Amino acid sequence: MVWMLGPRLTTLKICANELLDLPNDLAGFSRLETLWLDWNGIEFLPDSFRLLDRLVDLRLGGNPMKWPAMAVIRKGTVGIKEWCQQRYRMQIEYHKRRILTTMQRILEFVDKHDLAYV
Repeated sequence: MVWMLGPRLTTLKICANELLDLPNDLAGFSRLETLWLDWNGIEFLPDSFRLLDRLVDLRLGGNPMKWPAMAVIRKGTVGIKEWCQQRYRMQIEYHKRRILTTMQRILEFVDKHDLAYV
């Protein structure tokens, strides 16, 4: 139910609610400034966390976080958002390299087997 209110929320405090994860698409929470998630069962932040541009107060204490690592979480909201942005850029670069490698292999195959292509 709370996820449907996303576009209007500026503050969301859902501590100790036995949450195990967050929705994968957080873009709908564009106005969120405060997010308290203490004492749940959250292990991972979704990739879309980087889209919470207005977020200034994030609390994750008491969660068994695996990703990002505690060293990143200790840097606070800004550090976590920077880490998420960096990770996203790394994923984009990784997928670009995979696409280019696949395209090279296809072109090599076409040339090797003397196939015509346009």
